[in-house]
Amino acid sequence: MILLNKKRTVIFGAIALIVVTSLCLLWRFPDFFRSPNSKVIEAWGDGYKSYMAFVYHIRYDSSYQHLQGMNYPYGEHVIPGDAQPALSNAIKALATIFPGIENYAIGILHFSLLLSILLSALFLYLIFSRLDAPWWFSLLAAIGVTFLAPPTERLIAHYGLAHPAALAGVYYFLLLWEERPRWRYSIALALWVWFFSLIHFYYFAVLALTIGGYLFFSWLHKRRLSLLPRYLLHFSVQLLLPLAFFWWWMIAGDSVQDRTASPWGFLNYCATLDGVLVSLAEPHFQWIDKHVEPFRRVDFEARSYIGLVAVFGLLILLGRIFWFRFKQAPVKATGRRAVYLNAVFYTGIAILLFSLALPFSIKGFGHLLEYAGPIRQFRAVGRFAWSFYFAMNIVSLVTLAAWAARGKPWRWYLAAGALVVLMAEAYWFTKSFDVRLDDIEEFQDGKHFSDLQIDYDNFQAILPVPYYNIGTDNFWWTLSGFIGQKTQTLGMQTGLPTTGAMLTRTSLSQTINQLQLVTEPYRRPLIFKDFPSRKPLLLAWDDERVAESSFDYSHLLEGAQLIYENPPLRFFRLPLQVFDERINKRRQTVANALLDSTLAHRDGWVLSESKGAFFYDSLDDRLGEKYYRGEGGFSGEMATENLLYEGIVPDSGSFLLNVWMFVNADLYPRTTTIIQELDPATGTERQRIEVQAKDVTKVFDVNGWALLEIPIHFQQKDSRLRWVFQNKDLRRHALWLDELLIRPEKLDVYAAKGEFLFWNNRWLEK
Repeated sequence: MILLNKKRTVIFGAIALIVVTSLCLLWRFPDFFRSPNSKVIEAWGDGYKSYMAFVYHIRYDSSYQHLQGMNYPYGEHVIPGDAQPALSNAIKALATIFPGIENYAIGILHFSLLLSILLSALFLYLIFSRLDAPWWFSLLAAIGVTFLAPPTERLIAHYGLAHPAALAGVYYFLLLWEERPRWRYSIALALWVWFFSLIHFYYFAVLALTIGGYLFFSWLHKRRLSLLPRYLLHFSVQLLLPLAFFWWWMIAGDSVQDRTASPWGFLNYCATLDGVLVSLAEPHFQWIDKHVEPFRRVDFEARSYIGLVAVFGLLILLGRIFWFRFKQAPVKATGRRAVYLNAVFYTGIAILLFSLALPFSIKGFGHLLEYAGPIRQFRAVGRFAWSFYFAMNIVSLVTLAAWAARGKPWRWYLAAGALVVLMAEAYWFTKSFDVRLDDIEEFQDGKHFSDLQIDYDNFQAILPVPYYNIGTDNFWWTLSGFIGQKTQTLGMQTGLPTTGAMLTRTSLSQTINQLQLVTEPYRRPLIFKDFPSRKPLLLAWDDERVAESSFDYSHLLEGAQLIYENPPLRFFRLPLQVFDERINKRRQTVANALLDSTLAHRDGWVLSESKGAFFYDSLDDRLGEKYYRGEGGFSGEMATENLLYEGIVPDSGSFLLNVWMFVNADLYPRTTTIIQELDPATGTERQRIEVQAKDVTKVFDVNGWALLEIPIHFQQKDSRLRWVFQNKDLRRHALWLDELLIRPEKLDVYAAKGEFLFWNNRWLEK
């Protein structure tokens, strides 16, 4: 009878929780209910790209596996493409049965985020109730922990990560498994990992580490070798089964062989203790920051605040560990509850240490990251601290409820006070980020891009300018929000893919082919061989952002035909043959200059100014295995300081430093080049320029070489110039450079060199 009454109480509490949480969602996210399908959370950047990938995949992709909407003509797998295939593929399949459902994709996406919040609260409520906390305590604690959870802040942009239910559900299924280690719970865990990995693949790593850590500490708590085979078998079902699926579906059949093995950010996007224990979203920390001691501002990825209740719980449990000198478990409990709570606690601590990027973040240990294997692929390790957040709140609140139940009534008043603090912090946290929905002009009736008098079937893809390409971790061409929104909306409404990319771990060679399409005319773009059509491109041009850009896109308008104008946005028809015409035009310009008698002719060179002083070195006397032109080139070991040039500068003023570098290999574009202007007598540094090759690439050839061009204003004409290259991450890999040219910014240098016409270190075929 007691068990029956308890079950009824739990069910009553669960119903009450669903009602209260739903009301909280209605209060916090009113726009989601008023305009679920006609507005968006973020109108720019990562958030809007997520809408584009999601909607485009549902409406236009012929495959359930491949996203064609970006990085045309190559596309990308739907998982790194951020298409959330668990949801988008379900809608895609349902659209064959219920035509028109795809038109509600954005609304379905929005409500899936709210559903995750509701499920998180429900799972946490069930955990607290199952561990004997009163229903009212469980209800309030579950709502507070859910709305304070770090993943909810990802609602501002990273929708695939904004799912607190992922970890709440894992900790619930682990509790069921601990109570009764049955296969159905292991299968449930495997399906849970599989599903949320299909929402965002980061969840595979986070959930796998949580489950693996829990099983290890659960077994360690029992210390019975006879249980080890059972644990290993359940581990195989829970994690190796979904891993086998993803290996088959995403990795084994991947034709791309040049994804980066070392994405940038592992030591930059890690958690910090102040980001875990402090939050400037809370008024009490704001007061301390203003009146007592300023807190350090931490990166967005470093923030995983666990709440004051969990902070005090952590301090108490750590105090118990040291008080009893590691001879007693930190959480006092009995039976399987003791195993569960202590395993959860130790799992959370272990994952916290990993989220801090330990041991790699310790000075002198960073090189160990080279041996970390696939761990390096999860560069934003700060997200792993989310598991610590749930672990500490579960352990702290269950322990608090158990402590209150064992003593006098005043303990419940203290426990209720802790819940008030938790709810208040959850309130301030969830109010600290803006998730109001924004209008998109082209979502309004009569203003769709598909309503324009343009036959989009006459084009094969969109070329956005300013161009953006993010994802290879070797080149970063950042997104201009306006052109990103317009071209991605155009893709959603017409089915035209874009050559731009906002993806993850994209191919380096594909990226170089894309960049060659927008850089200055030099060679016929290699990407033309991969285009499935000879149709023209639709050039989408943003006048305002192009004018603000330091990159010169003007050549792209040569031969382009205006077909639509709504300032600052303009559309042009860009036939592919125009690219050849531009190269021919430049070739003819150089040929004419070589015959121009009004220019200065000196030792086989033709100069635009008779007094122009420049320095050129073919580097043919070097014995590099790779070279761009001639019979040799500069070669060195990446880890060392490779001195390319040292000498007295010919004059003061603005100069351009040019050299060709082989860049079509992982991490090569992230090679640092350092230019120093030194006092010739004392060696004192007058100025220093330190940039990476990816940021100064001017021209791409089709053979993996790129021309680096670095502007510098020499302060004095008697200075000594020192130019070095180094990439410590590549250690003993070879650096290849060729064809060095240093010239005044306003000086044009021409020459005829064998089968090529030379112009400012560009080598145009005759």
